[in-house]
This record gives sequence, C-alpha cells and structure tokens, in this order.
Amino acid sequence: IGQSFINEMNWLRPLDCARNIAAPTLFVHGDKDNTVPYDYSARYARLFKDTQIATVAGGDHGFHDSLLSTEGAVEATKKFFIEKL
Repeated sequence: IGQSFINEMNWLRPLDCARNIAAPTLFVHGDKDNTVPYDYSARYARLFKDTQIATVAGGDHGFHDSLLSTEGAVEATKKFFIEKL
C-alpha cells in the first residue's frame, strides 16, 4: 500500500460512508492477518446496523495460507448467507 492509497482513503473517508449501509454485513477476518489489523473490522462493524464478524483462527489476509483458514472463511460466509438471505 503506497502513499497515494492512503491519501485517497483520507479523501474518501470510508468510515463515514459505512454509516449509510443498512444491509446485513459480514466481516471475515483472520486472527493472523498482518496486513489489516483486526481492529479495523471491529471499528467498521460498530458503524453498520446489522453486522457480524467471523474470526478465522489461523487466517492470514486473504485466507490463502492454509486450506483450514480458507475453509473457515467459506463456512462463515455460507452460515451468514443461510441466516440472512
């Protein structure tokens, strides 16, 4: 992530935009993610009206580190879809 991305995020203010989202929302976050801090998902989740956070044990950013973390992300998503759709 470069400075131009950081500048763009400061300009777009995505946290402010998130306040307008009313649809059920799922954040899937690995507890071994060294790219995006878990706190970011928690901060966004507090802004949405109907939000769940699924924490994938051992999951890195993108869940490509192991089959187990990939399956954890997929299972959390399937469960969310079954509950909300």
